[in-house]
Amino acid sequence: MNTEEEDQSAHVAGFITFSGSIPELRAMIRDAGLTPSKADSHHIHIEEFSHVMLREYSKFEYMIEADADTPDEMVEDMKRFSSALSAERIGYNYEIYDSSNELVCQKEEKF
Repeated sequence: MNTEEEDQSAHVAGFITFSGSIPELRAMIRDAGLTPSKADSHHIHIEEFSHVMLREYSKFEYMIEADADTPDEMVEDMKRFSSALSAERIGYNYEIYDSSNELVCQKEEKF
């Protein structure tokens, strides 16, 4: 009998395209109704989502790093997050993978 639980986690690979600074991106996220952290000058954690972080990647790109306990939870969090980004006309693309690295969902929005 196997008592070990199967891993059902999920993670995101993606980017935000934004030509402003971290403080400007933080302000736009706040304007979209979310609560960005004030962690440091290269990262933004989104308080509403326990595992969503934006990391400065290049001059106009921010990497989305996120994970969740299940693919369904990750899909729901990213739907809310991408709606907030779209409301502020911030472009993004992301893919959600399950614990076996199988693609669950992908989405892209360009402005």
